[in-house]
Amino acid sequence: MILKAILLGLVAMLGHTNFLFGTNLLDRPLIMCTLTGLVMGDLKSGIIIGAMMELAFIGAFSVGASLPPDMISGGVLGAALTLAAGNDPEVALTIGVPIASLALLMKNACKIFILPIFVHKADDYAVKGNSKGVARMHMLGGFLYLNLPYGIFVFLAFLLGNTVIQSVLDAIPQFVKSGLTIATGLMPALGFAVLASMIINKKNWYFLLLGFLISAYMGMSVTGVALFATVIALIIVNMQNNQVITAKKWEVMKMTTSKLITKRDLRKVFFRSFPMEWTWNYEKQQNLGYTYALIPIIEKLYKDKPEEKAAALQRHLEFFNTTPHMVTLILGISTAMEEENALDENFDTSSINSVKAGLMGPLAGIGDSFMWGTLRIIATGIGTSLAMNGNILGPILFFLLFNIPHVILRYICMMGGYKFGAGFLSKIAAGGLMEKLTYAASILGLMSIGSMIATMVTVNIPLKYTNGDTSVVIADVINGIVPCLLPLLFTGFIYWLVTKKKMKTTWALILIFIIGILGSLTGILGV
Repeated sequence: MILKAILLGLVAMLGHTNFLFGTNLLDRPLIMCTLTGLVMGDLKSGIIIGAMMELAFIGAFSVGASLPPDMISGGVLGAALTLAAGNDPEVALTIGVPIASLALLMKNACKIFILPIFVHKADDYAVKGNSKGVARMHMLGGFLYLNLPYGIFVFLAFLLGNTVIQSVLDAIPQFVKSGLTIATGLMPALGFAVLASMIINKKNWYFLLLGFLISAYMGMSVTGVALFATVIALIIVNMQNNQVITAKKWEVMKMTTSKLITKRDLRKVFFRSFPMEWTWNYEKQQNLGYTYALIPIIEKLYKDKPEEKAAALQRHLEFFNTTPHMVTLILGISTAMEEENALDENFDTSSINSVKAGLMGPLAGIGDSFMWGTLRIIATGIGTSLAMNGNILGPILFFLLFNIPHVILRYICMMGGYKFGAGFLSKIAAGGLMEKLTYAASILGLMSIGSMIATMVTVNIPLKYTNGDTSVVIADVINGIVPCLLPLLFTGFIYWLVTKKKMKTTWALILIFIIGILGSLTGILGV
């Protein structure tokens, strides 16, 4: 019993290395339940349970700041307790789903109270120019806040059994559970507010409103708004000063050769990009993973310039979030921009984060749609169709069909991002285009943020006004004035707290959880 509990704990820890090795679907039920079946001595039943739970959790994946129920704990414990009791595979769902919900509460607690310790310590190391300290916080943070606690949780939960787990869940008041669900819908507002604060100003704020209105009134997706914003940005850049960026100019820009960065350096960034989400946090999301990936570049370019190295580390520890599988495209461009900065003392370093902020939203819209909404679904369909019969090829093909294209795409984006960025950035400064392209990037970023506010922030007021036999839902009245107005107002409120009142994002996050729980308790806010 104890040996099996230890092995199951290790399986859960392996599942969480999904975020260490490139967000590669190791955490999905089809993989976790297969390994659980192997530990429990019934591989075929484990595969079948994995297929059933994979289909049940097919819509559960992380986008932006939203977190799904913890499929690792739910899958491992659901399958293990079912097989240990000799129950039918269908029972695994009734056990696994509540455990996944309980584990999500624990994950949120760890993200709020444990992980920020490592994130803020990394900030301290960055100020001192200590890149090794930053890297150490990234590696230790992911292991100590998530990997190890979940291994211990699964180990103890298997020993205690399903009855104890269910009693813990039942002891949590329903209004707290609902409040946490409400807070989950509100949390993306914090990320969008912080992101907007990096690029918004008096000259471009209305583009955020435009992106919001397009999605709110027309129902256009973030990807659609991003494409629409790209056209607007190109028109504006080409109209300014009648300086048209022709195809020939773009091609010339791409031909400049590197002076400092080699393919070996780029490969280092490529491999270090895999643990991008190892320390994903509510405050700055992928910032620590992004900086970790760029450390070889920063060390090489600013080896004898301690002040510039510290500035570069701090620069990349700002808020960042995009599809992890395609993040190398932006990493390649950041590498090129850091190289230009090292060679040109007049380089505008603020443009580095402006370009990052402008690209991460549109790239996430495209990347999430392709990786999560297309490639993962294809892999799931093929994998589960085989796994439902207990065929071991099911989980194997599921894993390979997703990760072979993923790794190839990650590598192409790394090399392509740098090749484009290096030549592009070496020419635009001389042509006076950097300011225009930074402005274009801000248009793209702000319109995408506006669209995401309309589609990803959830504020529901279920209160009703009754007059005689007529009952009117207050939220419907507000949405009748402007659709999705409540998410926009709430994001504006968080933006005001973070920028005008200088509230730390950690406190803003805690405030959102308090609002969610109090809103649930009073009935003002609903799921």
